[in-house]
Amino acid sequence: MSELYPFKVTDETTNSKGLIVVTSGIKLDRFAKNPVMFYDHNRDNVIGKWHNLVVKDSEITAEAEFDSEDEQAQRIESKVKRGFVKGASLGLHPIE
Repeated sequence: MSELYPFKVTDETTNSKGLIVVTSGIKLDRFAKNPVMFYDHNRDNVIGKWHNLVVKDSEITAEAEFDSEDEQAQRIESKVKRGFVKGASLGLHPIE
């Protein structure tokens, strides 16, 4: 397995879309079956997968594994390693 990078992927603060995600209401069953990581929320651009998803109190954390054979994933992983990328998102879709 490649290196894993820890991220807080959501919490109950206002996100970039102006929404507050209530972590107790998140349904992760479908996600858990295929925990892929997309670049810029683009479902056609898989750059890795998520491991060790943990829901605790008001936040969700996970560890990112980048696809070592994908050039774009390698570039993003390098930015994470060097501290230029510090955030990530699960790309949640509100149901209410």
